[in-house]
Amino acid sequence: MSSTNSLSIITTTDPLTGHLPALLSELSSLAIKEKAQYEVVIVDDLQQWKDSAPPLSAEYKNLLINLITPSEHAGQLGAILNGISYAKGSLLLTIDPDLYPCVHEIPELLALLNTNTHAVHAVRKHRSDANQVRMWGSKFINWLICRITGLRIDDIGSPICLFKKEILTLLPSSEEERQINPRLLCYFKLADQLSSYTLRSSAVKGEVSHYTTTEIIRTTWHLIRNALKLRKISRMDRND
Repeated sequence: MSSTNSLSIITTTDPLTGHLPALLSELSSLAIKEKAQYEVVIVDDLQQWKDSAPPLSAEYKNLLINLITPSEHAGQLGAILNGISYAKGSLLLTIDPDLYPCVHEIPELLALLNTNTHAVHAVRKHRSDANQVRMWGSKFINWLICRITGLRIDDIGSPICLFKKEILTLLPSSEEERQINPRLLCYFKLADQLSSYTLRSSAVKGEVSHYTTTEIIRTTWHLIRNALKLRKISRMDRND
């Protein structure tokens, strides 16, 4: 892309690990290096700022920090979607705070966007943040979802995605589509306009998971149901 000045980064607070300051520092360093100014939308879905001071733009050079405090907890996906609705940039990037070591690779993701590529999905090849059981379980679920939907993408659960704001028109438009994970739906609709990038870096090693075993099982079942609904809709479209 010719410019990164229109880039907005969407993330959330992380009271368990506290990596948000590190993410902001890395983004600030990158913005200075690229001679750019980034908007950073931070959604405090877990109400962390009730007990601690939020970050300010004055603390991080070349960042315009937009703080969002929802009235109720909506979960990780809901928080990110909320943040996207406030972002002003023409290019949007979603990222979790513990993936701050990957920030220096953002220019490489930006370089993949063109007239034919509207979104770039970042694949976490090195999963030092996950134990072996969770990692292999994630690989199996990813394989199963790809088999069901026909999507050819690795690490579907990766929180890093760069995309043009215009693809938000692909978000659910019917009641049936609203029952499907919006990212999964957008990826399916993008088809060949979606590209992948394999990250060289990884999340911080050995952190406590934000998710309980019950939440992981629930999320897994939700993704599988979403994949089945997506396949049903795609078959109905072909029949029409």
